[in-house]
Amino acid sequence: MGWLWFLLLVVVAGGIYLYWKLSAMEREIRREQATARSIPDESGDEVVKPDVAPPIFKEQVKLEPAEPDEEEAAAPGTLEEGLLRMITELPGMLQTELYELFPGEERKQLQALLLKMDRNGVIRREKKENSYRVFPA
Repeated sequence: MGWLWFLLLVVVAGGIYLYWKLSAMEREIRREQATARSIPDESGDEVVKPDVAPPIFKEQVKLEPAEPDEEEAAAPGTLEEGLLRMITELPGMLQTELYELFPGEERKQLQALLLKMDRNGVIRREKKENSYRVFPA
C-alpha cells in the first residue's frame, strides 16, 4: 500500500513541475510577442507591389505610399470613394483588373457597387469581351 502513495506523490509532483515549466514558457512567449509588437515593422509591407497592379497600368500606379492629408487620415474613405478614385486615376481600366486592386473586398460586392455607380451616373461602363471598361462620368 505504501508504494501506491509513493506513486501518487510522484505523479502529483510531476504534474506541478510540468505546470511550472509550461507557465514559464507561456510568460516567455508573451514577453517576446509584446516586444515584437512594440518594434515597428520595417519590411516595407506598406508599399504596393508592382505585380498587384494590372499589367498595362503598372507604370501609372504609385509604388511608394503617399503621405495622407489630414482630412484623409481623420476619415478613411468608403469603398465607393476608393473605387471612384481609382477609376479617375486610371480611366479605361477593366473591371476585372480593378478587383485586383481591392484584394480585401469580395468580388460580388465590387460588381454590385460598380453596377450601382453606373446606374447612378457616377461612372460609365463599356462592355469589353467578358468584362467592362470603367470610366469616370
